[in-house]
Amino acid sequence: MDLTLLARLAAVGATLLAVVVALLKEQLQSLFWKPEFKVQIETRPPFCIKTQSSVTGTGLDGTTRLLWSGSIYWARLWVENKGTRRAESVEVFVTKVQHLNRDHSSTPVEGFVPSNLRWANTTPSNPEIFYGINPEMGRYCDLGSVADPACTTLREIRGVPRGTATFDLVLQSPPPGDAHRLPPGDYRITFKISAANAKPVERTVELSISGHWTEDEKAMLGRELGVSIAP
Repeated sequence: MDLTLLARLAAVGATLLAVVVALLKEQLQSLFWKPEFKVQIETRPPFCIKTQSSVTGTGLDGTTRLLWSGSIYWARLWVENKGTRRAESVEVFVTKVQHLNRDHSSTPVEGFVPSNLRWANTTPSNPEIFYGINPEMGRYCDLGSVADPACTTLREIRGVPRGTATFDLVLQSPPPGDAHRLPPGDYRITFKISAANAKPVERTVELSISGHWTEDEKAMLGRELGVSIAP
């Protein structure tokens, strides 16, 4: 066979191979390099922390007034990318919340609507829902909070005595009727972590809230509030 023809065929073959590789590059990379999520939460800092907060409002004269100032405990998920590729647009989505009964059965929390959690240190008015996480890096995601029940801006929950501490899920869109506010009891909170380039991973948090409040952080974390990843 003519050597010139062989050279031309080889060049055409190499070009076709380069085109195929370019077209399949993303798919090939995803087979070997991909995000992998690890989730942690424990009833201790830095997963659970106590902060000072305040609520302000605008009076009829247009001035800003302090309505309440006090303590809030936060329970936060640590979401880490243990894979070999950056996870793009990571979100944490709560799919269901169940109340655990004394007979070990479970009951869905009435009125709860599935919703995204918001990443920590973002404001309720402009919550950050999607976030990119590099390999071997992570970020905290707010699961819920327990505010001092003496807070004057908290609405009372029907059937829950005044002064009772509740666990309030930090959702992107709180459902009507305060279904995100969990009164004393034991719960299972199921959520999915997903990314634009990773399949969803489902995890469940076991929560226990006594309804009692104390400013003593050591007493509050573990005795009055308990959170952990279900086995």
